[in-house]
Amino acid sequence: MNWYPNLYVGESIKGKEKKIRRKIDLNAGMINVHVITLAKNRVDLFDIIPAWEIKLMRKHFNDLPIVGLAGDFDEAVEMSGNIVMELYNQTGRLDTRNIIEENWN
Repeated sequence: MNWYPNLYVGESIKGKEKKIRRKIDLNAGMINVHVITLAKNRVDLFDIIPAWEIKLMRKHFNDLPIVGLAGDFDEAVEMSGNIVMELYNQTGRLDTRNIIEENWN
């Protein structure tokens, strides 16, 4: 997995992110966790993927650029919007994907 250095973490799983990251890296299944990634296509901004799906289709998700972790789908959707707003407030730019890619290193 390719983890964003400034990983966004949902309120419902705060304090558990290291354990969750380790489980995802070890390909352990988790039902109530969703990952927010940069979209595979360059049209959309984010993809929201259940962690159990990553376990089932590991070979398709090896270099997945994970930006955030959320406790459920609704929290992941809300976090996605919050990420865009936070980065806009910090930079004054709306090219969220480019900002994230610039800060990845």
